[in-house]
Amino acid sequence: MPNRTLSVQDDASRPDTGICALAVSPDGHHVAAGAINGNVRVWDLQSEGTIAAEWNAHAKAVYGVRFILQGAGLVTASLDRTLKRWDLGSPDVTCLRTLEGHKVFLALSTAHR
Repeated sequence: MPNRTLSVQDDASRPDTGICALAVSPDGHHVAAGAINGNVRVWDLQSEGTIAAEWNAHAKAVYGVRFILQGAGLVTASLDRTLKRWDLGSPDVTCLRTLEGHKVFLALSTAHR
């Protein structure tokens, strides 16, 4: 049976890289993580956990990540008081929309209909 464990190790010399949020894509092929330093990283689980994308998404910690559109998009929430919608379907990750100004801690959830 193949090992289906993704090992994520923070760099101990860089405490600002700690993971604050995780999400698994609906098809189970990708994992996204939001970090203290505002970065988002997406791993491709079908290619032995290689990094599929990594970018600086926010000015402060990313505490929420959620896949949308069957995994073609991602929504992130940050302590910089923004929510951002990302297009993961293009070669370069693109921010499609930024919502600013929330004053309370927000939780991202998946709506079921």
